[in-house]
Amino acid sequence: MQKSYLAYRAGFEKGEAAYRQSGEAKDAGGAYYCGINAAAVSVFSGQLPEAESLARRVKQICDAELGKAAGDY
Repeated sequence: MQKSYLAYRAGFEKGEAAYRQSGEAKDAGGAYYCGINAAAVSVFSGQLPEAESLARRVKQICDAELGKAAGDY
């Protein structure tokens, strides 16, 4: 399970950095997919503070994208 966590965590860090730099939705998808999976693996491993931190960061990305989409209608 540790390997899964490390892979998802690395994917999230990379995706989050790309999203923060570009602000584009194409980068958000990779970030939140890996981030929520890293948070889930953290829960399964009993690392609740880490899971909560990751989940908050994922929520920030999702909220930002939802805010952008609201202007499309």
